[in-house]
Amino acid sequence: MGGGIGGSVRSRGGLAVLFEAFFGGLWFAWSATAISDRYQWVAALAIAPFFVVTAWGGTRAWGPARDGTPIADPVFRRRSFALVGAEFVVALAAAWFTGGSSDQAVAWTTVVLGLHFLPLGWYLGQRRLRWAGAAVVVVGVTALVITLVSEAVSYPVAGGGTGLVLLAAGVVTLRRTGGGPPVSAGPVTS
Repeated sequence: MGGGIGGSVRSRGGLAVLFEAFFGGLWFAWSATAISDRYQWVAALAIAPFFVVTAWGGTRAWGPARDGTPIADPVFRRRSFALVGAEFVVALAAAWFTGGSSDQAVAWTTVVLGLHFLPLGWYLGQRRLRWAGAAVVVVGVTALVITLVSEAVSYPVAGGGTGLVLLAAGVVTLRRTGGGPPVSAGPVTS
């Protein structure tokens, strides 16, 4: 199962989707900075699915009160803050190690993001989140190799690849943890 936190499978899956889609959209938007000004409108439209899936995951994460939610679990919050704090330390160390090279920093930060999803997936009991994390690590390492062996920028690879991997993972998690879009929890009338 996982780390044994509270909440239904649906709410834990919703929280996983919230993380996947939010960070996927953030990384995708980050990659859009490498696109010429002429095509920025395309990038802006491409962000829309990330907002939809993030909102959809949020409605699952904070679902009906009877389901409970991992977010209300103080142990989950404490562990999450500790994990994010460790990530920032690693990301800052990577930035220092790369000498401030923005392309290498983007790639290293992508690797750190992928590593973040490994323990989080275990803790939420969401195996797909761990697979998504591993895929993001591969994307980050690929972007790092590209920046080390060529003059190419890593933004499109790291940002675009991570965004698409996490969006796909979020959609799959939504489908596997409760089906279609959120519905009202009110009474059914005939």
